[in-house]
Amino acid sequence: MESGHSLVLDGRFKGGWTTRHYGRPARGVHAIQMELAQRGYMTEPDEPTESNWPSPIDPDPPIAAPLRAILLACIAFAKGAS
Repeated sequence: MESGHSLVLDGRFKGGWTTRHYGRPARGVHAIQMELAQRGYMTEPDEPTESNWPSPIDPDPPIAAPLRAILLACIAFAKGAS
């Protein structure tokens, strides 16, 4: 993948409720569901303890740029579809 991050398409949350309930592609209503691992925005300790868990949120997580690109692509798609 271009961002260096891995992804799973239709994996663990295959056919999620949100997308089935709200998505109506034939009517121009599209829905996406994204599940993010905590390590995308937090530093996970090797062994969680009371003193190091929960970890603080990273103010500049490595996942921010790819997510921003995805959301901007969604906005561009929505503007083009209207």
